[in-house]
Amino acid sequence: MPRTRRIISEKGYYHVVSRGMEGLNIFRKVIDFRMFLNMVFALAEEHGISIIAYCLMEDHFHLLIRDTENRLSKFMSRLLVRYARYYNKKYDHTGRIFYDRFFSRGIDTMGYLLEVYRYILMNPVKAKVCRIDEYRWSSYRDYYMIDPETDMTIIRSMLPTPSMHELFLRTRDTHDPSYYETRPPAPDDHRLTRMIASIADVGSPKEIALMNTEERNDVIRRLRSKGLSIRQIARITGIGRGVIQKIAV
Repeated sequence: MPRTRRIISEKGYYHVVSRGMEGLNIFRKVIDFRMFLNMVFALAEEHGISIIAYCLMEDHFHLLIRDTENRLSKFMSRLLVRYARYYNKKYDHTGRIFYDRFFSRGIDTMGYLLEVYRYILMNPVKAKVCRIDEYRWSSYRDYYMIDPETDMTIIRSMLPTPSMHELFLRTRDTHDPSYYETRPPAPDDHRLTRMIASIADVGSPKEIALMNTEERNDVIRRLRSKGLSIRQIARITGIGRGVIQKIAV
């Protein structure tokens, strides 16, 4: 099936998203987040692209960019290939790490641009990871910096004071996620079940919850080291997310 041609934004603003293959954690350690951001800003400079906002989560990332020269596809292609090479080498991983082609949507009104900006920065809050000002891997703090990495020009022109910025970010967003992005299909639970059972060497993933604490924790560490997310492990094994989060990888 031929790919749908990307719609060009008249104003040059885009919301870009890419997700790990079948929920794979594409960022496992602090160095992964840092390495990816270094690549983002280095390649953006090479391609004449402005990064307005970003948020990196364990299994996906969001970018809000301005591209007036129609270089988005080349920029993203180089970014995803470069990071995949780094990831595969570091974690001895084979195969794809990103789900299909990246998602992008053009932004042609300043109102929608602000809503996308808020949606991106609020990702950790909606995922119940932490408060917006506690999350390390978003551009939230850039608004308050004298010399931020991201291009805050357009955001500061529409939200000129810190109080306006904070009020807007905390205003309830009533839109469905499809208003901002198209999400990939849910992972194939049957395949994930077989994968987890194989890695853990059990007949059924549910057996992991019946192990003694030491054995169970060791299995969960192995599953996490293979790139499986906390959400995936919890769903397939029946072990609570809180328990899995407390097990150091």
